[in-house]
Amino acid sequence: MSATAEKLTETPINIRRFSEADLSQHGGWIMKRLMERYPQHNERSIANFLRGLLDSNEHLFLYQDHAVALAQVVRTFTLEALPVVQERFVWAEDPNNILHVNAAAVFYERFADWAKSMETDKIVVEEMTDVPHEKIKEKLGRLYTAPLTFARV
Repeated sequence: MSATAEKLTETPINIRRFSEADLSQHGGWIMKRLMERYPQHNERSIANFLRGLLDSNEHLFLYQDHAVALAQVVRTFTLEALPVVQERFVWAEDPNNILHVNAAAVFYERFADWAKSMETDKIVVEEMTDVPHEKIKEKLGRLYTAPLTFARV
């Protein structure tokens, strides 16, 4: 663990990969957040979604005492040489608690390590996060933006 991580959180960071047992302990607030974001789903479908992530090699599902993160490795186009790691969410249990948010920021360091192990050089961030832009930048370095043009049909 870096000195920066300890300084930002003021408590030791213990990041673990999510397991089935963790769903009963931490799943309540996570499911609530997912249902707020995806109201078309019920508790059962959200719980099944989360269980499906637990043993997936293409997902990195992590938690701490008061924060959770999910990233996925995806191929954006078959001919692209490298896959991309995409943040799905990085949440603090209490987004108004700076200690929870600072702890959640440490997940970005884990995302970077995982991206390197997956032999990719790109992480898509700020998809669904409680961590401010500047804190993500502290963890990952320079951040780049690209416009996205789409049409609704």
